[in-house]
Amino acid sequence: MSKGASQKGIQLGRQEGRQEGIQLGEQKGRQESARSIARQLITNGVDRSIVKLSTGLSDHDLMSREFFYAKFSQPTVPEKDWGKGMFCAL
Repeated sequence: MSKGASQKGIQLGRQEGRQEGIQLGEQKGRQESARSIARQLITNGVDRSIVKLSTGLSDHDLMSREFFYAKFSQPTVPEKDWGKGMFCAL
């Protein structure tokens, strides 16, 4: 194998590695975002089936300790603003 071909192989490997790293980072970011949104929804009393549908998280995801304790947290919407959002009770 020539030196030029070896360098091209190394360069291609680095490029593929960078691309794979970017894809994994984006995927992790989407998962963290979905989990954060789910925590907020659960904390504000949104039904878990709606949370599941809205975030794409599985039943298994929503059964984790992270979400079990979310329902006992304080709502993220101040009490003075209750009823002003789209999930207000009639």
